This record gives sequence, structure tokens and C-alpha cells, in this order.
Amino acid sequence: MTLRKMRKIGGSIAVLLVLSLVPAMNASVWNKKTRLKVHETIQVPGATLPPGNYVVQLADSQANRHIVRFMNEDESKTLATVLAVPNQKMSEDISGDTQLVFYETPSNEPPAIAAWFYPGTLIGEEFVYQNSEARMVSGKSGRSV
Repeated sequence: MTLRKMRKIGGSIAVLLVLSLVPAMNASVWNKKTRLKVHETIQVPGATLPPGNYVVQLADSQANRHIVRFMNEDESKTLATVLAVPNQKMSEDISGDTQLVFYETPSNEPPAIAAWFYPGTLIGEEFVYQNSEARMVSGKSGRSV
């Protein structure tokens, strides 16, 4: 066997080995598509969502992986498109469930969502509120938004 053939075979084996080590990525992991069932009215930046079923996912953007879309259950209508910043959990508690973090609000006000963590991740999406919404949520929760 010539040196050239050995290099080709070695290169092919290396490529196959690397490809076998790369985990399969499906669409729901890439865009973090999550189905939510909301039992009470909640606030998200730019919208108020009444009780119902919704889909939350990252927008299909190569440039910015921190744009989140809230859609109706059948994904035919986008209800809000929200900018977010990475938010890391303080604990090492990785849950197999979707986790939502809310700002505290008075009992007569719908809770405002602060962050969303996809199942199995420590880094989630902290939502950015417009100035007027941020002041309102901050005033109700007593926390900086």
C-alpha cells in the first residue's frame, strides 16, 4: 500500500470518528422549541398572554441566538418577539423540565416573566423589557428590571 492510500484511509477514518462523536442535533434542541401551558395570565415583554397553550422558541437567526419568539399553539401567529441576554443559574440544578422565572408582582397583577431555561441547561434567556415596561415591572416587583 502506498503512502498516499494510507493517508486517504487514515483521513477517512478520522472524519468518520469525528462525525460519530458529534451528538445528533434535532430542530427542537437547536431552536429550544418548548410547548407551554399557561394556567393564569402572564406578562412577557411586549404582550400579555391569557391562559392557554403557547410555543416558545429561539428565532432562526445565525447572528443572534438570544431572540425569543412567543407563538400561539399552532405556531400560526407570533405574539411577541423578545430580545434576551444569557442568564446563568446560580446553582448546579439542571432540571429535565422547562423552567420559567418570574418577577414578583402584587397579587392583583399578572406575573411578569423574567427568564426561560430550556430543559437540561444552566444557561437560559433573561428577557429584556422596553424602558416603559421595565419601569412598570420594576415598580410592581421592587426589583431592577
